[in-house]
Amino acid sequence: MYVSLYRKYRPGRFDDVVGQDGIVRVLKNSLRSGRVAHAFLFSGPRGCGKTSVARILAKALNCPNSADGEPCDHCYVCNSISTGECLDVIEIDGASNRGIEEIRNLKAQIGLASFSLPYKVYIIDEVHMLTDAAFNALLKTLEEPPMQVVFVLATTEPEKVPLTIRSRCLCFYFNRLLTSDIVRRLRQVAQEEGFAFEEEALWELARQSDGSLRDALTLAEQALSLQEGNLSMESIAMLLGSTRGKIEEAIKHIPHNPPQAFVKIKEILSKGLSVERFLEMAFAVFRDMWAYKSYGKDFAVELELSDREIKFLEEESPFWKDDVLLSCMRLCGELCLQAKLGVKDDILFGLFLSQMDRVDFPSAGESPPLPLKPKAENVTESFTTAPWQEIMKQAGEEMLPLYCALICSKVTLDEKRIVIEISERRRFDFNLLKLSRNLAYLYGLITKRFNDVTEIILKCGVDEVKYSDEQEQTQMEGDAEGFRQEELPQAFEEEPQPHEEGLKPAVKLAERREVKEEDIVLQRIAMYLNGDVLMYKKLDEEENIEEDGGVEVE
Repeated sequence: MYVSLYRKYRPGRFDDVVGQDGIVRVLKNSLRSGRVAHAFLFSGPRGCGKTSVARILAKALNCPNSADGEPCDHCYVCNSISTGECLDVIEIDGASNRGIEEIRNLKAQIGLASFSLPYKVYIIDEVHMLTDAAFNALLKTLEEPPMQVVFVLATTEPEKVPLTIRSRCLCFYFNRLLTSDIVRRLRQVAQEEGFAFEEEALWELARQSDGSLRDALTLAEQALSLQEGNLSMESIAMLLGSTRGKIEEAIKHIPHNPPQAFVKIKEILSKGLSVERFLEMAFAVFRDMWAYKSYGKDFAVELELSDREIKFLEEESPFWKDDVLLSCMRLCGELCLQAKLGVKDDILFGLFLSQMDRVDFPSAGESPPLPLKPKAENVTESFTTAPWQEIMKQAGEEMLPLYCALICSKVTLDEKRIVIEISERRRFDFNLLKLSRNLAYLYGLITKRFNDVTEIILKCGVDEVKYSDEQEQTQMEGDAEGFRQEELPQAFEEEPQPHEEGLKPAVKLAERREVKEEDIVLQRIAMYLNGDVLMYKKLDEEENIEEDGGVEVE
């Protein structure tokens, strides 16, 4: 009878376990010293060896030929445990035996002596699937089992196991397997099975398995069925829809030939690869290029890449700037999230291509690539010089709305002009900055620190506003200078009654005097709300403030 590769090459000894050296060392030392706990909790991602290590532990406890904490894996006891025929090693599926009745049956049998082995071992897989009542029923038995009984609980979601259960177990967290470890194991299996393979195909299988050795062996078995006796990149591409090499080829065309990149990506998706998986693979490529550029060639070893993939990074990384790669990574992450929310593949594909078209690369023969075209909501580009930082600091202290508008804009120095570019999506900021009083205030801050600047230019799409020293400055430029009280009386002035016409000048003077007494309040209103005071009312001492409302601002 044919046996699947992942079952045929399941580890039978501690030395065969891949990527869990720390856990293996602890268990072997415990067995060697005879200090074995009565309950273990193995947790970790799928395919990392939890159930296999539980079986090896059962072998080591009962194997008559065990030496130095390692079972022989050849005797009758080891073979019966491997095939699941041993009556003293009971494996329970927590997903299908999750009720309180099953736990009651277990408690009724646990006190019985073992049939033939020194230890009776209960392995409960997917233990997090047990009900709350079942966990409560298991609690006392797990805390004080019979002397020759050992529990091994395995789960992929340890957070769902009650704390009262976890506190009674010796907990081990199994690591996700490294790509290099999976490649090494796949190579060993290929050599023992005697089928031809391409090294690049092993790396692709290991990467697609996402840290699960079982998944990697299953994929290898499926690929072998496509081309019998040969594990090639062609069979991997047929099985998975695409490979990292094809993704790299498509990305390689983006700086030099965008239409060809479109064709390549469309071809990849037409062969069955989902957009979500494409975005994940593209993110990995952009991430590796960024890491290669940032940390150098020596760091490529830590990325766990094949020789061909490292060569790609060497050739392609110079065409991409760090900020471009960061933006591409951010884009892939955002679109992956939208894919999980159910956005259609065609929409995600269109969004990806449209954003990639925003990348401005050099033409043939030109070197260094340009960064992304201005997109203020994604990347804030501004001066990093000390004078501009002082301007931003003062604006933040005195005119908070202006500071918020400036920090999301692109600011450049063009000869004797300061150009402030604002995204179309932030037109509110543009409308705020173009107010004459705000331009006057901003112009005053800039000219104090940039003596050569004679003009400010605001841009938002096709709209443009200019302000220079030739224009009249009518608004405030600071906390004390910027608010002109002379403009207020006209806004506050009430319509005079016929019999009060003779008192009109006096009323105006009184109103002016009252306004000036509240300079600080009105300055703060303008500073934080950036608004015009349309109505101001001074209450008499006898009036009720709650009824009249005090100072009203619209």
